Amino acid sequence: KNGLTKLLGLEPASSAVEDPNVDGGASNEERGLESSPIDADGNALSPARIRVHRRLRKLYRRLEKHEKSVKQGKQAVEGAERQLEKLRKEREKYQPVLTDEQYQAAATLAGEIMKQFRPAFARHLHGRHEQLIERYRILDAQTDLTKPQDWYPRSRLDRRKIIFCHGGPTNSGKTYTALQRLKQADKGLYVGPLRLLAAEIYEQLTSEGVYCNLFSGQEKKEI
Repeated sequence: KNGLTKLLGLEPASSAVEDPNVDGGASNEERGLESSPIDADGNALSPARIRVHRRLRKLYRRLEKHEKSVKQGKQAVEGAERQLEKLRKEREKYQPVLTDEQYQAAATLAGEIMKQFRPAFARHLHGRHEQLIERYRILDAQTDLTKPQDWYPRSRLDRRKIIFCHGGPTNSGKTYTALQRLKQADKGLYVGPLRLLAAEIYEQLTSEGVYCNLFSGQEKKEI
């Protein structure tokens, strides 16, 4: 900068030297360049020198932008260094007590100890709590619900007569068919899933002259 401005006669060399402590956002006049195309003596510049003057102004603007970028980069680097130093201090707090080799050796030793300890501990429990273990086995066998087909083996040996009348989806007439057969039978039993349904069928059969009894969880009607 100093050499170009001195060579072209745009400004004295001493005024064109840039102070590194000056903010990068300083104007062109503060950096030693004038905005008007005249030399130091006040004479008008030639077209060639005006073009050079304009190029110098563009160079100064680029230099200002680069200075801002460098300043921001320095700030980012300083922040990253502070963060790195903080992470290093945190890492020092959580250093492992054992090295990898020591940890592997300790794990191998603990495994060998457990291999010898487990059988001896199992024998000790079996000898000390033999009755409790036997009771638990009996209780577990009696409360096993995984095989319902094996429940009540004696009852399953009985010969039963199962009457299947009607099966179908909802509103297919199953209840109606059952009630018609109940009306025709000398005696029978209707088991309903709901108390209100049982009461409704009781009133229906009684109103049609088929007298019956009603037993539910809340009431009891006998003829």
